[in-house]
Order: sequence, then C-alpha cells, then structure tokens
Amino acid sequence: MLRNYYTLYHLVAELKEYIGWKCIVCFTQEKGQLVIELAQKNNTKYLIFNSDGSKDSLFVSDKFKRAKQNSMEPMHDMNDEIINNISLVGKNRIIKIEFNNLYAYFQLFGGDNSNIFLTNFDNKIFDSFKQSENYFGKQFISSNEEAPEFWEMNPNLKIVQAIASSSYLFGKYYANIICQKLDINPIELLCNLDSYSINKLKEECEILKSQLLAAKEYYVLEDNDNYILTLVKNDVNTELFKSNSISEAIRYRVIKEIQLGNFDTNHKKLIHKLQNIIEKNEKRLKQLSDFQPIIERIANYKKYGEALMAQNSIKERKESTIELEDWNGEKLLINLDNKISLLQNATKFFDKAKSSEIDLANKTKRLPIEEEKSNKIKELMNELQGISNTKELEKFVDRNRRLLELPALVKNNENTNSSRFREFDLGENYKLYVGKNAANNDELTMKFAKPNDLWMHARGTSGSHAIVRLEKEIKLPKQVLTKAAEITAYYSGARNAKYVPVVYTFKKYVRKPKGANIGAVVISKEEVIMVEPKLPEGIES
Repeated sequence: MLRNYYTLYHLVAELKEYIGWKCIVCFTQEKGQLVIELAQKNNTKYLIFNSDGSKDSLFVSDKFKRAKQNSMEPMHDMNDEIINNISLVGKNRIIKIEFNNLYAYFQLFGGDNSNIFLTNFDNKIFDSFKQSENYFGKQFISSNEEAPEFWEMNPNLKIVQAIASSSYLFGKYYANIICQKLDINPIELLCNLDSYSINKLKEECEILKSQLLAAKEYYVLEDNDNYILTLVKNDVNTELFKSNSISEAIRYRVIKEIQLGNFDTNHKKLIHKLQNIIEKNEKRLKQLSDFQPIIERIANYKKYGEALMAQNSIKERKESTIELEDWNGEKLLINLDNKISLLQNATKFFDKAKSSEIDLANKTKRLPIEEEKSNKIKELMNELQGISNTKELEKFVDRNRRLLELPALVKNNENTNSSRFREFDLGENYKLYVGKNAANNDELTMKFAKPNDLWMHARGTSGSHAIVRLEKEIKLPKQVLTKAAEITAYYSGARNAKYVPVVYTFKKYVRKPKGANIGAVVISKEEVIMVEPKLPEGIES
C-alpha cells in the first residue's frame, strides 16, 4: 500500500507544500535509497526515496542523520534547483517534480523497476538513480493505457483479482474490503456474478473511491506479522499508528518494515544458534550416558593390579609386557612401565581404577544436570519458534542471555558499546570487558556497566577497569573470578609483578565523585584476590 495510487494521490497533494523550496544536495548511504535535502529560509526537510522492493516509497522526514563515511552524492544536477511544481503522472505510480531547469520523475513500480529519472524539458533522460548507463539519452515515456472496468475483464478471473487490477486501481487490500462489505467470496470467479451483484459492486466501488480520495487521516494497521498502510480503517486489524500526514504514515510503515526485516534476520540467527547448541548437547549427553567403556576400564585396571599383586617377584622389574592369568584363568597381556617394579605397576593400575571410578561418579552426577539443561534448551527452541516480533525477541534474549551466550544478536546498542572494549571469554558463559584508557575506563564503568555487574581493578596501581557481565548479584565460580582477576592485573601498572592484589565489587558500589579526574572512582565496598598477572593461553596483548 506504500505505492497504491490513492496513497500517491494524497502524497502529491501534501508535497505541494514544498513548491518554492530549494534542493541543497542529494546523497545516498545505503543501497536503493536516495535522500534529497530541501531547504527554505531556516527550514530543512529530507525527501527520502526507497527502491529496494519491500519498502519502495517516497516520503518527507524532518530529520535524517547523514553518515560521516560511505556517503555518496549522485544526481548532483538537482543541487540548487528550485521546485516549481509536483504532480502525479496520470494514473501511473510516477511522481513528477518540475525544477527550474529539469524534470525529476520518481517511478515507484517496485524493486528493480523503481527509479528516479532526470530529464530535460523534452523528457530526454540524462541521468537516473539506478543503471544510468542503460537510460542515458533515451526518451522518458509513461504509459497512458487505461485499466479496464472490472466487469469487462476476463470472466474466469477471481472477483478480488478483477477489482484489484481494474480502473479503480484499488489493489488487493481495498478490493478485499469491497468483497467483505458485500459478503462476496473474493476467490469466486467473475463469471458467477449476476447483473444485480455486479451493480452492487459498482456502487460500493464508487463509494470506496470517494472515501479514499477524500481521506484526511491515514493509518498503519497490524495484520499478524504484516503492516498495512491504509486510508480507511477497519475493525479487524489492530491500529498501530494514525496521522493526518500521509508522509508520516508512510515513514512509520517503512520503519516497521525495517524492524520486521531486522527481526527476521535475528530470529533466524537465534534459531540457528540454538540448533547448534542442541546438537552439541546431544553429543555431550551421549558421551555422558555411555558408562560401559568406563566400567570395563575400571574392571580391567583392577584385574591387572590384582594379577600383578599375586606374583612372587612383586618387587622386581619386568619387560614392557607380561602375560598372566586372572582368578578365573583368563589370560591377561599387561603393558608395564619397565622402569618401576611390579608392585609399583600394580599401584598405578589401582590408582587408574580409582580415578576412573571418580570419573564415573562425576558423569553419573552430571548426567541429570545436562539432561535438564538439554530439555530447557529444547523448551526455549519451542518458545523461540513461537516469537513473532522484535520486542518479544529482545525479552527472550534478556531472560536467557547467560544460558545461551546471546548478548549481541538483538541488543545492537550493547554490541556496539562492547566492541569498544577488550573482550575476553571466561568460560561458563561469562565475559570480561576491559577498558583501554582512562576515558574508556569511565565509559566502561559509568555507562556500559550495570549495577549487578562485577567491577575489578588492580589495587595500588594504575590500570584498566574491568567488568564481568552478570544477570543478578551472584558469587562467581572461583576459577572464573581468578581468570578475570589475572587479566585485570595484566592490564595494570603491576603487569610484571609476581602477584598482584585485585579489588572486586559490584558496580553499584562504585561511584565517580564530582570533579574527579578521568578514570578515577571511589569504592564503598570491596573484596581482594591475589593473582598472577597473565592472559589466557593463545591470547596476545
């Protein structure tokens, strides 16, 4: 509905307000979009043209933030031109802007067919927004062919299809409104209508046409996962936005389309991530639940140890292998360490049996925990597949960030901030963020960190602030705390010391006094851990 004839009819009427305004500059910073800066006296507006298919549109915005980099200025012939008139070209989806020295045709046909053409007053093209080399020097021609009346169309067409593409130019959405109002099956064939029904359709089409042309308010409605820009409100769909400016309604609809596109991308990423986690968990569960190899290993180690202990020459050394029999007369070929005695070899086998028994006990203990985790993740997958909008997706990530290690898939702002700091994976779904300088420390501690995050700094020396992301005020596992402290100590003035005291506390106990130097803070509650300054293996400073 962004490119529907009636939408463009009202848009042109609204754009006439900008007759007499000057085009300052045209620029583009993303594919398929051209931004035209317009000015009059001290007022500035931005005419935005989109041509990427899903959100093909033209609208005016009060604000637009131009990128400092990756911005180009095509179609510079429009620069410094004054708008003399704006009109809709016949019943085509083409808007014509007449400048002092040229015409600009905004063609909103959809996807690759949406374009902007600059022509002289003889309509000869000398520039276009897309594929200018294919159009240069050609005549710009707009079709004047009239669409037929719906009752004159192919009788084997569906009713909704005939009305949508007829001379009324309603499109499918408005055609469905007509059918619903008259309680006509929209997919019924045109040939099945009698003359009375056709006349009722004509009457209703004329009524709707008058309503659309006279509309003063414009709506964006929600229909499941779709957003509809419409000039008439219905009682079926949820109203998201209403304005007396068609340009504002178009802009809102485009923004919703962008958000929907971002949702689809992030939703797919999350589903893919969860699928990978589920596959890894299944492999882990299979390994944990396979007790037989460990049980056999324990039995063999004990057999070897007992067979060696039964030997008369227990204190002697033998070759690297020995062949013996167990209590049942079964032959055993045992690999030995020939540098030690049979007794010492037997002791080693008993130790291995004990170690394997501990391994078996740990696996037995971990199995139900991993099974519970696996079931939880499968439940999350079911929940994720049922999510249909960005807001729900963000809440999902917030609730499950630690379990699924998903801090950056949806929360784009946090991802941007965290990339400014050194970042370390501490294991067990914990991450450490380390400042790079005094100003960066301030940003990390006072802006990025949340109240229940763990804050760290080497005591008695200069150095980086460090933050461990936490969902709530919890005690970190000892190995995670130690690893975080070692990294924090490494990025301090005491890097070369053998041991360094590192202060840690929750961010809510850290404050910056008024007038304090950059990077300086005060701590109201703290604990200390002694660590060796070092980075994780494989990480370079």
